[in-house]
Amino acid sequence: MKPFSDRMILAFLAGALDPSHARRLSSELDTDPQLRARAAVLRARLIEPVDPPRWRLPPLGVPVGLRAEFQAEAMMGTGLRPGDLVRIRVLVADDTPRQVVVLARHEAIWSVLAPQSSDEILALADLEMDVEGRRVLYLTVDDAPEVQLRAVLLPPLDLPVDWALAPEARWRALQALLDEGDVPVIAVEIVLERSEP
Repeated sequence: MKPFSDRMILAFLAGALDPSHARRLSSELDTDPQLRARAAVLRARLIEPVDPPRWRLPPLGVPVGLRAEFQAEAMMGTGLRPGDLVRIRVLVADDTPRQVVVLARHEAIWSVLAPQSSDEILALADLEMDVEGRRVLYLTVDDAPEVQLRAVLLPPLDLPVDWALAPEARWRALQALLDEGDVPVIAVEIVLERSEP
């Protein structure tokens, strides 16, 4: 069968594709994650949000689509200080090649910390594996604020990202997949040790 062109997908999203092609495309979208990702990118281009993009993340510490263990590793003493590491060990049930995307929340807005360019894409398979088969990711604790919120998302490695777009716009395909529940994710809270007066 002939692959679906972007023009056909756009027509489908606009409700303008003839019914026979629409049924076939709808069926393919149900079974083909790459086609779903392409459709998500095209959908994002059709609808330009007025507000900053929203990230629908689970409650802190509740992993979705993966098994995860969150562990802070203070380098000195018992409390976390800037420069200390936070270890997140994850195990994803499926064999889909995945990448690691890290978000940070500043002043009630989530934004992507990494990757910032196509050269910085990190494959989940490239992370160290522990003896239990989990991949290990380390996050570095920042200087401020005292409470730091981070999220680790594991979208497909072949997620289409238009790096020419502004940072707040280039991740719409990922946000669409996240909205559909197709992205393993965990959000965590990092609390710095308070300085004694």
